[in-house]
Amino acid sequence: MPDLGGAALAGPLLIAGLVLTEVALWQWRVILTARGSKALPSVLGMLGAVLQITAVSQVVTNIHDPLTVAAYALGVGGGVLAGVIVGDRFTSDSTAVNVITTDATLDARLRSRGWPVTTQHGHGEAGAVQLLLIVVRGRHRAALVDDLARYAPDAFWTAEDLRTGPVMNLPV
Repeated sequence: MPDLGGAALAGPLLIAGLVLTEVALWQWRVILTARGSKALPSVLGMLGAVLQITAVSQVVTNIHDPLTVAAYALGVGGGVLAGVIVGDRFTSDSTAVNVITTDATLDARLRSRGWPVTTQHGHGEAGAVQLLLIVVRGRHRAALVDDLARYAPDAFWTAEDLRTGPVMNLPV
C-alpha cells in the first residue's frame, strides 16, 4: 500500500497549485486581451510560462504516478474556474446590455433592483416595445443576466463589453 503521508502528497499538491495558478493567469490574460489590454497580459503570459514549464517537468518526471497526473488535471480545472472568477471580479471594464421587450413594466422592476436603466419607446413588428440600455461594471454582468432571466425570460437581449471612459452612477 502506498504511503499517502505528507511527503507523498507534497509533490502532487505543488503541481496542482502551480497549474491552478498558471491556468487562472491564462484565463485572466485572455479576458484582459479580449478587452483590449496589452501590457498586463504580456506580463501574465511570462509568469505563466515559468509556472507551466515547472509543473510540466514535474509531471513528466513522475508520469507513472496517478496522483501526479490527477493533481495536474485538478489544477487545470480549478485554474479555469479561478481565472473566470478573477476576470469577472477584478476587471473593471463596463458591459452594455440592450434589451428589447414588450413588457412595459420591466424597466421599473429592474430599476427597483438597483440597475441603471435607460428606456426608449419604440414600435416593432408586434407593436409597442421598450428598448432598455443598462450599462454596468463588468463584475455585475452575471447578476444582471440572472435578473433578466428571472424578470424577462421572453425578452431579447444582447451584451457587449465596453472599452470606453468611466461609467457614472453604477451600482457598487
